[in-house]
Amino acid sequence: MLDFFRKNRDTALGLMFILLSIGVYIASFSIREVVDISVGPRFVPRLVAVAMAILGAVLIVQNIIIRRKIAEKVGEELAVEAVTEDPDTTPVDQIDQRAVLGTILLLILYVSLIWTFGFVPMTILYLFFQFWVLTPKDKRRWWLLILIAVLVPLGINYLFVNWFRLMLPSGMIW
Repeated sequence: MLDFFRKNRDTALGLMFILLSIGVYIASFSIREVVDISVGPRFVPRLVAVAMAILGAVLIVQNIIIRRKIAEKVGEELAVEAVTEDPDTTPVDQIDQRAVLGTILLLILYVSLIWTFGFVPMTILYLFFQFWVLTPKDKRRWWLLILIAVLVPLGINYLFVNWFRLMLPSGMIW
């Protein structure tokens, strides 16, 4: 069984995402709607569940396409080996540990301070520093990072407040 997951890890992850999304969608029915409005508290969990299911399906399809292309080029026996090569040489395992730790630290700070400072300012700061941590030093363009970090939270805030009529966390600043 473990060998199956190692050989088909993207397919297995895609299936797990789809199953999790089904669970989230079903669980959203237990959320009580106090006021009869078009976009209620069930909307976002269902939206996330549908997005997770779509992404899970995309992951499965991508894995199938990649495996078929490899099988056409090098033969079926080598396809399994090429997809399940030694984990020490895969790009996923070569991720900079500082980036992972930086991301975890930024997420902890973001979640702990969002109710103090509000969604917009904390999201601007989080996105800027997250982009800074994940972008290679030779590709960093501070003006682009600032532009995206400012426009995305403002756009999300406008969408949720003016279109969905849902309030995002507010704090001392916003």
